[in-house]
Amino acid sequence: MALHALMAVGLIGLLGLGLTMTELPFSPRRLQLYNWHKWLGVTLLALWALRLLWRWRHPAHALPVAVQAAMPAWQHRAHRWTHGALYALMGAVPLLGWAYSSAAGFPVVWWGVWPLPDWVPRDPDWAAALKPLHQWAAHALAALVALHVAAALKHHWVDRDGLLARMWPLGRWGRSAAFAVAAGLAVVLLLALPTAARAQQALVPEQSRLAFVIQQMGVPVEGHFRRFDAQLAFDPARPANSRLGLTVDVASATLGSPEIDAELPKTVWFHTARHAQAVFQSTQVKALGAGRFEVAGTLTLKGVSRPVVVPVSLSQTGAGANLTTTATGSFTLQRLAFRLGEQEWADTSLLADAVQVRFSLVLKGVPKL
Repeated sequence: MALHALMAVGLIGLLGLGLTMTELPFSPRRLQLYNWHKWLGVTLLALWALRLLWRWRHPAHALPVAVQAAMPAWQHRAHRWTHGALYALMGAVPLLGWAYSSAAGFPVVWWGVWPLPDWVPRDPDWAAALKPLHQWAAHALAALVALHVAAALKHHWVDRDGLLARMWPLGRWGRSAAFAVAAGLAVVLLLALPTAARAQQALVPEQSRLAFVIQQMGVPVEGHFRRFDAQLAFDPARPANSRLGLTVDVASATLGSPEIDAELPKTVWFHTARHAQAVFQSTQVKALGAGRFEVAGTLTLKGVSRPVVVPVSLSQTGAGANLTTTATGSFTLQRLAFRLGEQEWADTSLLADAVQVRFSLVLKGVPKL
């Protein structure tokens, strides 16, 4: 009973951390949650092994005869298969996460104290294959946990067969209160599953481009950022519920000239020593029809936050797991509003104030339009 309660609380915490951290932009907070997620996952893996050992030495009691008689054949099969799948996934999910972390080159140091072995060699191809396996196994585990809780509540409140008394050694009111909480958690998990599915949406960096164009004494000069990432929870059918973010490593800006590129990180330009990232976070997504959307949000650059509105056009190729979405568009910002090009560079007759930002972002996991 103690192992059951510990693992139930741990699993809900683990799933909650996973759903939260994938929604955050790249930041110290996100890294902290990733570490907590890995530490808790390894802890639950140890509890899972202990529970298997306990079950081996103490087989589960058969269901009461009256309960067995009242259950149709399909419920008996669902009972066996659900429990078997829960046991399998409670081990598979943390093992796949550990393997992915190792393959991605991020060793697991348990609670920041005990380094754990990398049982999968560092390999980008392995990491790319293991990441979706870990994610979808976690989604399946969340669905099974919600189903398991729903079935337990049915036995308690609909069938009233006393089955839960074997799992929770409290009085009638104590059991009712405990499983009212469990029902709430089950609802949270069920509501979180669509969000989790959206969390699988990801940028394909090697096929994407983020560029900027500025007029130098009437001559357009184009540069681009080499490193950026997107945080996506986009539903074309319900754009108002969508959240879109973009995080840019401003030190990766280049105009193709080593001399100019060496100036961009300095204080008068991006001041990357103090402001390493530019971040866009949407506040509203509006559908305009024919695959066109208007994304309003806040752009924070060099410590300055300004509202911007970005027109986005979506096109899709492929189908199913191979469905690829390309988001294209452009918008104009005023560089001086973000303190880009201060002091002598503030002269707009030399460098125009208006900077056009152009993007072509290739995305995976966006639902069919």
